[in-house]
Amino acid sequence: MTSADRVHRPARLGAGLPASLLVAAVLVAALAPERARAASPSAGTTSANFLLLSGSARDAGLGGAGVAWSDEIGGATVNPAALAWLRGAELGFGHAPTDPNSSREWLAFGGRTRWQGLHVAGGAVYHSLGSFEGRDALGNPTGTFSASDLAASVTVARAVRDAATAGVTVKYAREDLSAVTGSGVTFDLGGQLRLGPAAFGLAVQNLGGSMRYAGSSYPFPRNVGLGASVALPAYGVRMALDFNAPAGYTNDVRGGVEWTWNELVALRAGYRKELGGPADDLLNGPTFGLGAGKNGMWLDYAYSPDANTGEHRVSFRLQPGRWRAGGEEMRQAAPAPPEPKPAPAKKPAPGTA
Repeated sequence: MTSADRVHRPARLGAGLPASLLVAAVLVAALAPERARAASPSAGTTSANFLLLSGSARDAGLGGAGVAWSDEIGGATVNPAALAWLRGAELGFGHAPTDPNSSREWLAFGGRTRWQGLHVAGGAVYHSLGSFEGRDALGNPTGTFSASDLAASVTVARAVRDAATAGVTVKYAREDLSAVTGSGVTFDLGGQLRLGPAAFGLAVQNLGGSMRYAGSSYPFPRNVGLGASVALPAYGVRMALDFNAPAGYTNDVRGGVEWTWNELVALRAGYRKELGGPADDLLNGPTFGLGAGKNGMWLDYAYSPDANTGEHRVSFRLQPGRWRAGGEEMRQAAPAPPEPKPAPAKKPAPGTA
């Protein structure tokens, strides 16, 4: 299992399992990362941390920066407000071999509805963690067991104004670890704002709820993300920068640049830096990505090198409307708010012509 997919599971869930990654997690006072940091009481105790991973390889190629700029169905896994920028229906799925014996699969479908201008999408994530060797309190082997994660979600988003969107996601998560099973419900909230070439975003992931395991409960991995991006259409360039404050780990900064040629090919590079974590943290480092597509079909790939074998991600998205139309342009411009209902006609006053 690579560094990006580490799961902070409570040690009591299985005798003999490796201890959860315990690093002093911190929060930034007044959103200033250089100020004094204090240890978070939930460091190393959150569960279902797979919920923090984006379904989009496009975001992964930019160091994971996607709070402000994502405008695809995969971006809704980081900021639900991204869904409201879709003009038509979109299908997305992704695959990430997180370890020789484990992998992560993601699937989502959604788009704009005819009711009040709402955008709705449903999605699912399945994370297979492979098999582990169990041991009792004395260290004696007790056999092997498998572990897996599963989450199902529904996202609803809407244009608030011509240049602003807001969204909410409801998620049901389940973790299976041998004979121990945990489950719970949590929420994501987000908003995005576009002002000319600049875009801004705010997202709160896994807000509220808890994972319950046989009489015990553990908080979801809450994360607050702030993002900004700048687009230079004349050069086909877009730059993005995010700041994240997770409850169960250290704060981080993520940034990246994408260059697109004729909306056919894209090249990406990014970097992620954990603030206050160990210098050799495997989450630190560069990322690279590329994408290609035409006629409403797009394939993205991302690579994140680390001290082990590195992480590869692939995602694919399909816009059926553009596919059937032979690639007719369907730009994801500012989403139009719902049209106001016409006012009822006034009856003429008595005695008037």
